[in-house]
Amino acid sequence: MPKRNRQDSTTIWDILDNPAVCDEESRELIRPVIKIKTVIISVFVCLVITGLISFALSCIVCAVLKSKQVTTVDVHSVLFICLLTCYILLFLLSLRRIMIFFVMLYQAKASDQTRLRCVFVPSCSEYMILSLKKYGAIVGLIKGIGRLHRCRNSYGIGGEDYP
Repeated sequence: MPKRNRQDSTTIWDILDNPAVCDEESRELIRPVIKIKTVIISVFVCLVITGLISFALSCIVCAVLKSKQVTTVDVHSVLFICLLTCYILLFLLSLRRIMIFFVMLYQAKASDQTRLRCVFVPSCSEYMILSLKKYGAIVGLIKGIGRLHRCRNSYGIGGEDYP
């Protein structure tokens, strides 16, 4: 199995030859800095922009319906449907970022003992972020869960595994 161009990478052969390679003391944890203020501002701005877009969309729909002589136009129901549609689309489009945020939150707050249980390089949380970035929300989540399953059932034999 060829090695990656990283100095801290470990192959399965290194682990089999020297079990101390995957020792907890030799691994360095990456703790991301989560800026809660930036996250809250970003979420607020996205919600306001989506609300404005849905309001403009509902005004256009009401104008079109009134021009076609539709007399039973309920502006509130059109606005609600447009708001709901826009917020569902916003959620689906930002699902990958939401998942990455929760993985980074885990990386920042989980204990060292929990995070150092992973026997692979990169760790399972790093793998999840890489697979979400590479494959998107659905396929990346499936690959990340598969990696968690492999990590828990590998009986201490890890190695290098990239998405």
